[in-house]
Amino acid sequence: MSRAHTAQIGPKAVSLQHLADAGLPVPDARFLDCAEYRLHMAAAGVPALLAAQVGSPLDPSRIADAIVSAPVDRRVVRTLEAWHVELGAGPVAVRSSANAEDLSGASFAGQHGTYFVGDPDELPARVRDCWASLFSERAVRYRERAGVEHSGVEMAVIVQRLIPAVAAGVAFTVDPVSGADEVSVESCPGIGESLVSGKVTPDRFVFAREGPSMRTRSIAPKTTRLLLDPDGHVRESAVPPGLADAASVSDEIAREVAAIALRAEELFGVPIDIEWAYDGQRVWLLQARPITTLQRAGEPQLVWSNVNTGEILPDVITPLTWSVIHGHAEEIFGGMFGALGLRVDPEQLVGLVGGRVYFNLTTIRAAFAAMPLLDVDRFLGGMQDYVDLPPSPIVSPRHGGGRWR
Repeated sequence: MSRAHTAQIGPKAVSLQHLADAGLPVPDARFLDCAEYRLHMAAAGVPALLAAQVGSPLDPSRIADAIVSAPVDRRVVRTLEAWHVELGAGPVAVRSSANAEDLSGASFAGQHGTYFVGDPDELPARVRDCWASLFSERAVRYRERAGVEHSGVEMAVIVQRLIPAVAAGVAFTVDPVSGADEVSVESCPGIGESLVSGKVTPDRFVFAREGPSMRTRSIAPKTTRLLLDPDGHVRESAVPPGLADAASVSDEIAREVAAIALRAEELFGVPIDIEWAYDGQRVWLLQARPITTLQRAGEPQLVWSNVNTGEILPDVITPLTWSVIHGHAEEIFGGMFGALGLRVDPEQLVGLVGGRVYFNLTTIRAAFAAMPLLDVDRFLGGMQDYVDLPPSPIVSPRHGGGRWR
């Protein structure tokens, strides 16, 4: 992919084009490039707002409010109307394709908005929402942790035919946690947003790369799903009792997903994760991106634990609960560690594993290890007996006053 083309429509859109050109089953899509984003930002006064906040913590809500308050240019509205007809005049998905998205070192997965549109009159507003999601609280903080300048990020938008999925999910061509050389396919009933958001526990199929041949399968109980209504809107509904404990896809469909993921990996030349959907007749490839969390040889191992959180929050948590826990990690943890004279990134202390809350035990150990006169391994119950953890690079003594940001 050329750098110039990537700068125009973002890595995600370029990847979709690359996959479609190679004959992989990608739903038809159109791309609104970054030039339209820049014009809208200028009309909304965003450059001036960014300049006014230089040297102080960025207030994302002011930027986002300015973006959604400015009207979408009539020329763009007419373009979107034409695209809706070209894409079949049915429901579409509006997806982000920021120029700092799906990079080899930072995927920005889940940081920007995805919207489902049944009424074409809502399409311009959802495109505007997608632009504004570049300045959501979580996207801004993610960029700050990744060292990406806010002023250098722009948002192209993908308008894609929405697949009426009976099942959907994700797949990884290498296990992102253990690094095992195997393909894992995760599946849930209906549209895959309920899996991506952590609302459901997925079925999981693990394949050897050769074949691919199945190694293991685990089927999770399912209570809710997102389905496309006849009126073109996506709605949440209960899973019928007879299907709650059944596999969301057959072994054959899961194997087909694994094979598509391996074809995409061969095309890009790196381990990837994909999002996919099955409409009852065909498996569709919705996107593919590099696996950026893959542990490399010689890197320190991360240990996650739910010893305490598993008792307090034993089930898959809702997006609202996660937004409170993760979105306010600074308020919850920052003051505690700051009082101990430590600088810790609070948002890296907690994470989701299968939709459940876990603590980053590696970081917690490193934080306590920085305290004098404390036998941290004995304090934490003998961690040295099962893993050797060097100091974490995201924990260091704090210098100067004030809370860490």
